[in-house]
Amino acid sequence: MWILGAQHAELQLLASGGESEAEIAPPFGNSDQKVPLQFAPAFRNGSGDAQLERFGNKVNFDVKIEDVPIGVYSVKVAGVHRGNLLVSKQNGRTKGELEFSNPQAAGKPLLDFDPRGQLVQVKLGTELVASVTFVN
Repeated sequence: MWILGAQHAELQLLASGGESEAEIAPPFGNSDQKVPLQFAPAFRNGSGDAQLERFGNKVNFDVKIEDVPIGVYSVKVAGVHRGNLLVSKQNGRTKGELEFSNPQAAGKPLLDFDPRGQLVQVKLGTELVASVTFVN
């Protein structure tokens, strides 16, 4: 049975062995969203953001921080450790980024969680550096 309308073309494509964007990209990556992180008083000179982006059939979620001490920072989403972000000196400033990708790209962790509406935290050891509730 065929469903008429926009789904019809997708079903035909799938029936013919092709892949559609809906089949490859996660369902939460349908818009570009960028949210500035809120930094704790001890890191008030820091800046950064969390961003969800879609490029064709690929979705990236990345967390960036700048102007904080050099080190390895933990990134948590909804209280779950998702990876480490390495801050190093680059062009006279300290910077670090952790980028997730779906489908998984070389050198990037798989984006297998939905960050929308979730608390994103960046910590140095047990100390909270920055956080934000990502837009829904």
